[in-house]
Amino acid sequence: MGPPNWDYFLAIEADLSACARYVSFSQENYKAHSIEFAQIILRAGSEIDSIAERVTSLGQGQGKWPQLKTRFPQASRCEVEIRRFGLKIVPWAAWASVSTSLPPWWTAFVAIKHNRELNFAEASLEHAINSVSALFLLLIFSYDHRLIQRNPALAPTLLSIPFDRKHEWGLVNLFFDFIWQ
Repeated sequence: MGPPNWDYFLAIEADLSACARYVSFSQENYKAHSIEFAQIILRAGSEIDSIAERVTSLGQGQGKWPQLKTRFPQASRCEVEIRRFGLKIVPWAAWASVSTSLPPWWTAFVAIKHNRELNFAEASLEHAINSVSALFLLLIFSYDHRLIQRNPALAPTLLSIPFDRKHEWGLVNLFFDFIWQ
């Protein structure tokens, strides 16, 4: 068993992976929306919110996002792959701008959370993939890099990070050899 947030991530990632049985993970299907995608987005967003509050020591509100961006500046260029489908995702790309703009998947999370009926179309494959990918990266930056090295069973099954990019992001521990394949 790993840290609580990591175990939740693995459960959410497994649910996302199961969706591929019904909707092909491709850009052509990014706008497909469903109740399952809504649940995945809500769970991933809640975990991200919880981690962000812990990491920044701030409560609710957007004050934590600038602090999180400052703490993890490399996040805006970190890429997650779903090699099975040939997808590359940069879930924190919105932070590359000078302003601390919120990622589209986060805006979708908030919209779904506060009014699912009106914002059901925001519960899309694209937002589900991006929110789970964002959670994955946030966990990588938040936890001890030896986590998976100590317990390879904690390695994700769907998501990975390009091996050739780890040095660019300052991630050089052997831990990552389990998720960079």
